[in-house]
Amino acid sequence: MQFTGLGVKLHNIIWPPALELDTIPSGAKVELLKGNVDIIEANGYKAETPSYIEKIQPGLYTLKFIKENYGEMVRGVTVFGRRKETQSIAIAGAKVVNGVYVIPFEVVVEINSIPSGAGLFIDEKKVGKTPFTGSLEIGMHNFYLVKDGFETLGKRGIGD
Repeated sequence: MQFTGLGVKLHNIIWPPALELDTIPSGAKVELLKGNVDIIEANGYKAETPSYIEKIQPGLYTLKFIKENYGEMVRGVTVFGRRKETQSIAIAGAKVVNGVYVIPFEVVVEINSIPSGAGLFIDEKKVGKTPFTGSLEIGMHNFYLVKDGFETLGKRGIGD
């Protein structure tokens, strides 16, 4: 079936898409901003993850998560419209788990070595040398330090 521009607009008004969101860990305060208006607050939806938001109009939004001891995370979200079995939505940094967009928090990690200058590998990818400060998604990770003249030091399954 083909829709004209007007038909698509009417279709989206009658059957707008929905969002189901969660964070790792869950329990984060969530805001969905369209300009300065929080769509969640304005429509009385649950403002904590996991959250299900019905009747969201297609467009560009700012998704904000706040969790004590984790800080604030802000992501852009684009809702493309036309409700389907699988909704076409893009959220920067999100993963889809069991049909739910899951957005893990990131934490700042600091890694040092004596002597400094050791190559640092996180999850098999070289990320720099020590001392190192950077953001890392919450979860289990493997860390390895490599330096000429020294034994390789590694830790598996750090995090969570």
